[in-house]
Amino acid sequence: MNASVDRSVLLRVLLFCSGVIEKRVTMPVLQNVLLSADESFGLIHAFATDTEISTSIHCEATVNEAGTFLIGLETFIEILRNLPDETVLIKTADAKVTIESGTARFALPIPNGADFPGMPETEGPVRLVTDASILVEGIRTVSYAIGLPDPNMLMTVLSVTSANGSLEFAATDAKRLAVTSCEWTSEKEALHFTVPPKAARAISKIDPRGDVRIKTDDFRTEVAFENGVLIYRKVDGNFPNYTAIIPNAYGAQVTTDRKRLIDALRRIQLMTPNDRGVSLTIASGRLTVAPLRDECGQGRDYLPVEGDAAFTTLLSGQYATQALEAIGTERVLLGVSDRLVGFEPVDPDGPMRSKHLIVPRVPVDIA
Repeated sequence: MNASVDRSVLLRVLLFCSGVIEKRVTMPVLQNVLLSADESFGLIHAFATDTEISTSIHCEATVNEAGTFLIGLETFIEILRNLPDETVLIKTADAKVTIESGTARFALPIPNGADFPGMPETEGPVRLVTDASILVEGIRTVSYAIGLPDPNMLMTVLSVTSANGSLEFAATDAKRLAVTSCEWTSEKEALHFTVPPKAARAISKIDPRGDVRIKTDDFRTEVAFENGVLIYRKVDGNFPNYTAIIPNAYGAQVTTDRKRLIDALRRIQLMTPNDRGVSLTIASGRLTVAPLRDECGQGRDYLPVEGDAAFTTLLSGQYATQALEAIGTERVLLGVSDRLVGFEPVDPDGPMRSKHLIVPRVPVDIA
């Protein structure tokens, strides 16, 4: 192999691979990345896997001689980060790879790749084609609500559904629910698939330009994007029927400045160790944020609201902050029913519309 490539471009590719595979793997060979230079198309392909999730991603390069070699992923990343020039020359010969840039030169032995697995395949036709930007935004918006590891795995994934004229993303841990959707017309049949946390983090970092193409079979889901593909093993089980708990309307609601509410919640959480909760009280056009208990000291913060509602709710300050951070608008709607607290964007840009629901510590007191 003999190729030259832009350092920062190749580094982005390898960092994407690093975000996909586990840092601690049962097979040492999986700590490597397989690099292939394609002379015909002028590309360098990087393939990494931990057997649960695999990715192949490419970047443009000047390829003088095609070739393939295995190299330690984290070692290669650190070398690239510290090279003096932007142009990197990569050559292989005599079971070694040399990496040159400016005055720096590295020569590394090429590991034995006999046990390195190949790229898995997903059978069947493409089931969904959509803008990459929609898939990235949808997953970024709801992924904070994915549950912690759970024995039945039903709440440790997020859900994507294409049906009834919409494309919808959802995640829940039973104490909160994040849902975002957009109008979507497709000639293909309805599709539902789940995305585990590691795959969600990877998809949120793909190039938002161009289209993505989704394939699923009984064992895997494949996400093909502008400069690569991601394949992950499916999680058994059915995602909870979250639509049954989404309220058609709130019992009371107001709007307020999103950033000011985030700042107030962060200040008051200084008085609530271990996220013991905050109270939100609406009265006379003002929102009061306070600790659920004053055991660590007193704290209050105030901000104006629009709307004549009056209510008090007690909820997790951390959950509320994360929901608000997932909303990109300047103002936010705060709505309550007797058993749910909701945050929604006001006048959002773009096609996506979201709801962020939290189960309060006690039923909401609506005046």
